Amino acid sequence: MPSGRVPQAKLPRRAVLAEIRPLDSELELAAGAEATVRARVQNAGAAPWPALMGGRPVHLGNHWRDVGGGLLQLDDGRAPLSRDVQPGDEVEVELTVTAPVEPGEYLLELDLVQEGVAWFSQRRRLSRRRSQTARVPVTVVAPGGQRPAEHRAPILPHMEMHAVPRRDVERIVRAGGARLLQAAENDAAGPGWVSLTYTATRPAA
Repeated sequence: MPSGRVPQAKLPRRAVLAEIRPLDSELELAAGAEATVRARVQNAGAAPWPALMGGRPVHLGNHWRDVGGGLLQLDDGRAPLSRDVQPGDEVEVELTVTAPVEPGEYLLELDLVQEGVAWFSQRRRLSRRRSQTARVPVTVVAPGGQRPAEHRAPILPHMEMHAVPRRDVERIVRAGGARLLQAAENDAAGPGWVSLTYTATRPAA
């Protein structure tokens, strides 16, 4: 038989600690589209992660959650580690994910998983020190690139102001059967404008 130690099928508990740092702070993806997400993964435990683990390797995977943290989809993409990762060492991983089909705001959650065993964040649930997931805010837009209505920039009310020449105002006053008594200048329109207050009278019908 070949010499050497046969990898154990299950990582020891002291190895199941990871720090995951996404390289993107936020993402915008088209609904239902695939995208590549990059992250640096550090072995924060006390035993190595062999790239080949007796048929049960360690992969980076993801879930989808709503903005409140509620789970929407467990287990989306998978990406293997490129090499053995010793305690304190880190490796960069590229993971292909598939965006939800409905436009909206989501959280992309990253976690490590040992295939056929458990997600890292689940194996040490009762321990003081447990592996933490990483979450990236994601805006999913319609295929045409339009953001969901509730997340578009709000349309603020505004008032337009258009200047009317004095001679036109006086003509309108006369056409209405009134007599202009006074046209007094003021600063109501602000700098750069000539503002007038008109006083007119018209005989009673």
